[in-house]
Parts: sequence; structure tokens; C-alpha cells
Amino acid sequence: ISKNKKQLLFGIIQGGIFPDLRKKSANDLLKLNFDGYSIGGFGLGETIGEEFKIVKQINGLKFSTQYRNRCNLCGRPRGYLRLFGLCRLCFRELANKGELPGVRKASW
Repeated sequence: ISKNKKQLLFGIIQGGIFPDLRKKSANDLLKLNFDGYSIGGFGLGETIGEEFKIVKQINGLKFSTQYRNRCNLCGRPRGYLRLFGLCRLCFRELANKGELPGVRKASW
């Protein structure tokens, strides 16, 4: 599968309200090495309690990687501004230099 570098491919964990099917689905998806994972199958008549139980069970599974947004300039994972792809420190520096089009200094 060819994909753009900015696009991610997610696997969707299925299995309804059955814990054994959900666990099997999650383990099979982990072997395929997706960029991320999502929980599917909600909205088909489950009660809120059943949904919370499913989410709690899925959260117990350990995935090999966790996606973190990082600054495109310095790689810092904290204080990330998604709209610009920068951390707050790099954003402020570039904004002060006037290198971000459409961004003006209001007050720091």
C-alpha cells in the first residue's frame, strides 16, 4: 500500500461485546503493523456500561508503538501546535522574526 507521508493507516478492532473476539482481532491487527489502532463496533445497541467495559479491556492491551506529534524543527514532543507542526518555542521564535505568514504578535 503506497501512502502519503502525512497520511496514517489505522486498523479497526472489531468483535462486538465479546472480549475474546476483540482480543483476537487486536492481536491479528498488531501483526499487520498499522500506524495506529481504533476501536470499532459501537452504536449497535450496547449500553454505556458495556462500552466502558470494552474500552477498559482494549486499553489493557499493549501496543508496540504510540504516535507522538513532534516539532518539525527541533523534535520537541511537548507544547505542540498541530496547526503549524511546531512546538510553542519554535512557533514563538518564528513569529517574532515574522517568518510565519498571517501570524502577528498580539501579546506574549
